[in-house]
Amino acid sequence: MTEVPVLRGTQVILRPPIPSDAEDRWIYGNDPELWRLYGEEPGDLTYEAATRGYRAALEPEPNVYRWVFEADGRAVGNGRLAIQEGGARTARYAVGIFNRAYWNRGLGTEATRLILRFCF
Repeated sequence: MTEVPVLRGTQVILRPPIPSDAEDRWIYGNDPELWRLYGEEPGDLTYEAATRGYRAALEPEPNVYRWVFEADGRAVGNGRLAIQEGGARTARYAVGIFNRAYWNRGLGTEATRLILRFCF
């Protein structure tokens, strides 16, 4: 099992997902601009779908780290780091801030720096 550490910055805390994060994701997850940024057609994120997504994120995967970005006591985004197995020593990283009120405030940049510091 991959243990996900809590990483603290000045604006954001990166922590493992918890079931109650699904509500924040559901509340802010139907923003059409968010869907566009994710490269998808706007959809209707139901509470059930948000809950399923967080339940899946709670399941451990080898070499995969999943963080929730918390700011002001609320889940505002997510990050995922998947370390590739084999000799190439590569990884894949994704970050998304789903709460529009936290866009353009540097949270994604700070989260990325925290995760890079953790990795290296």
